[in-house]
Amino acid sequence: MDLSHLRWLAVIVLLGTVPGIPCQESKQAPHAAQTFSTMTSALDAIGAEYGVPIGIEYIPNYHDRNPITLDFSHAAINTVLGEFIAQRPEYTWRVDGGVYDIYPKESRDSILAVTIQRFAVNAATPQQISALLGELPEVKEWLTRNHVRRNELEVGSRWNSPDTSISLSITDASLRTVLNRIALSSGRQKWTVIRYGEHSEFVGIYI
Repeated sequence: MDLSHLRWLAVIVLLGTVPGIPCQESKQAPHAAQTFSTMTSALDAIGAEYGVPIGIEYIPNYHDRNPITLDFSHAAINTVLGEFIAQRPEYTWRVDGGVYDIYPKESRDSILAVTIQRFAVNAATPQQISALLGELPEVKEWLTRNHVRRNELEVGSRWNSPDTSISLSITDASLRTVLNRIALSSGRQKWTVIRYGEHSEFVGIYI
């Protein structure tokens, strides 16, 4: 790993460890107001509290250094997400097939908007699916056009052993929707996409 990767690994650690790897927060009473040190840990808590999968697209090179306070006494997840957006107004959210997607309000030519003509796997593990995502023609074309290279910064393994194998077939859907379907089918609680680097020359896709 070169110095550029180490520099941006430190940045991503500030977001709450490498995206896709769970963060530990202090145990507090359920359904109470809690303060989280990062956006990642706050969204992890929302997903756990309401039992929903979360998809996160970060603003490129996002420095997440301000704490977030959320009141889990609310019965509706929409209310808590409203609190989250009030403290992170550069983001917005929507529900796609049961997955709660959080993404930048201003998003230009996002890799997640790329339309995938056909995505199909048969009894594939999340690790195998992750490798396949980088080989999709539409993804490769976007990476080439934007002078971006896919690279996930690892701190330990994010793959379970054994992990759930899934079969899935999707046509004419955005990469965002593909990731949402993968999360729902595999039972994984979160996917994350982050673009980073001195010139935003890398993108990490964590499932």
